[in-house]
Amino acid sequence: MLLSRNNWLPLIAVAALLFVSCQMALGFSITPAQPGASINYDATRNYTSGAYTGVASNNPISVTGLVRGGTAGFLTDVKTDYTGYAYKGSTWTFNAAGADLTGTFDIEKYDILGPLNNTLGTEFQLKYTPGKGDPIADPDRAKNTVHWIQRVIDNHNITTNPGHGNAEDIVDIGKTQVTPYYDDPTFSLPPVFYDFPSRNDPTKAHSWTAELYLVQETAAKTVTVYNGVKWGWQNTVVPEPATLLGFGIPMLMVGLGKLRQRRK
Repeated sequence: MLLSRNNWLPLIAVAALLFVSCQMALGFSITPAQPGASINYDATRNYTSGAYTGVASNNPISVTGLVRGGTAGFLTDVKTDYTGYAYKGSTWTFNAAGADLTGTFDIEKYDILGPLNNTLGTEFQLKYTPGKGDPIADPDRAKNTVHWIQRVIDNHNITTNPGHGNAEDIVDIGKTQVTPYYDDPTFSLPPVFYDFPSRNDPTKAHSWTAELYLVQETAAKTVTVYNGVKWGWQNTVVPEPATLLGFGIPMLMVGLGKLRQRRK
């Protein structure tokens, strides 16, 4: 069953309450009040692709804060050596920061997009404003030690075991990278982060979740992990009613024919 925007209102209200409860325990803040974004925000979208209808949504609806140091899954990923990757996590050390961040993550874009040319996903952008005691990115990239690290968990692998239905749980990096950092000098270098995760098969269901952390390399291959945020998207699909009827009527006729044969 597809959910209308009205159906989403109770879910959004609950998500907002959970978000407020979570943030009370953390030193940093997330703006604007969740769910929402300061530039573009669209939590859910109904769509049609061929003989299928679907609904895509941000998941979680509200961007949520993560404790410093990283989850167990995040730490497993950053310490893993991936076959075919230049990055070797076993040679790196990751330590939890001694205190929470005190600044602000401004969620600028959290916007479901597509399907466009069979591409479905969500656009995500944030900007971090440091608070007292927080690491500050150096605009000189050669001197900068502040970075992003992102862990991705999804059901449509495009890296280690490509294919829909194949689980993926990996640090979001390119195969030729020798660092775990999600940095791009054009659009995703601290204090700004940008990503547009998508898949090109909107007639299949997807689940895509990210854990994004602000980190600082304090010595060669030694990284302090600060707080982060969790964000992502998902979609569900169902065949069009006409497709179901077109399939069901011939099958019904076959069944009735067999029943008449048995009666004879």
